[in-house]
Amino acid sequence: MKQSAPKIVISGYYGFGNTGDEAILDSIVKTFKTLSPQCKIVVLSQNPAKTGRDFEVQAISRKNIPFILAELFTADLFISGGGGLIQDVTGFSTISYYLGLIWLARFVGVRTMIYAQGIGPIITEKGKKLGKKIISRVNCITVRDNESKQVLENLGINSSFIIVTADPVMALEPCPASRVEEILKKENIYSKNLPLLGVSVRPWKTEINHSSIIAGALKRFMENIPAQVLLIPFQRSQDYELCKNIESLLPSGSARTLEEVYKPDELLGLMSRLDLLAGMRLHSLIFSAINRTPAVGISYDPKVKNFLSIIGAPCISLEELSDERLLEVMLKLWTERDTWKVPAAYFIELKQKALENAKIAFDLITRK
Repeated sequence: MKQSAPKIVISGYYGFGNTGDEAILDSIVKTFKTLSPQCKIVVLSQNPAKTGRDFEVQAISRKNIPFILAELFTADLFISGGGGLIQDVTGFSTISYYLGLIWLARFVGVRTMIYAQGIGPIITEKGKKLGKKIISRVNCITVRDNESKQVLENLGINSSFIIVTADPVMALEPCPASRVEEILKKENIYSKNLPLLGVSVRPWKTEINHSSIIAGALKRFMENIPAQVLLIPFQRSQDYELCKNIESLLPSGSARTLEEVYKPDELLGLMSRLDLLAGMRLHSLIFSAINRTPAVGISYDPKVKNFLSIIGAPCISLEELSDERLLEVMLKLWTERDTWKVPAAYFIELKQKALENAKIAFDLITRK
């Protein structure tokens, strides 16, 4: 028996400590609760206890199929997203897992929605075949960029069923300013009256030592313009050692790595204090866009380039990364910082599109 208040089951890359994906969930949950305060939200998580505590939702193991089935039997809607779930660059197991959950929901008879995802790359033939078979049967699809729509169209998905919106994080609100001040003091940031440069890096299989290159560009930047560097691990288990390595390559006392793990709205608030960002992680760049902070992206995946093209920000591919090129772009951004901002109109439009995802989801629930 379905409840009078809607019940929504959400699947994504949740519970792994990735700030970007946790920010997606934070925004989705808050938006849903605004539209329907009594709605029941069940999240599939790698760490159900932490997810349930952090987001005040019911959370179950993403690996426990019997539990997932039990929740689906009484659900009104199954959501896959957001983030970059439907891709096979990280292995066929990734795309088969997320598509398998969609198939399971459809098998049970639950309405399904692909929610503001960045689709692809899908490079294997079996990934493409499975994608077309399952995605063509979902009830609604929203994607966060036109390139994702094109990937789906290339699979043979009817374009009339695909709505281009925006990443849910564009609707996230930062924590109060008082909390930002607490974090600044706790992390001993702003010990000097200097510009603050933010850096987000992540590991990636590449022939170049990208952390060393980034460190070289930062060092040369500070030789031209005295500044402090704040290294921001967006997924501590993967990024922290890289951040500490860059810190060790810079002049003593000129850089700090965030030591604590913060909630998405806290990190969003903290990043409002940056004067410039060099970012690999997609959501570091999205956080900068929300704060209208000048940023240069280092693209290891099409999703980074796709987002930066939307807001008109510079982007350097990882294959073309050099300290000279990164320094050149950072210095240009710095000299144009008073005039270069993410246009307010872009931000307003992207925020409204992000909120549109939730409205579409609730329309799908009430549709007869």
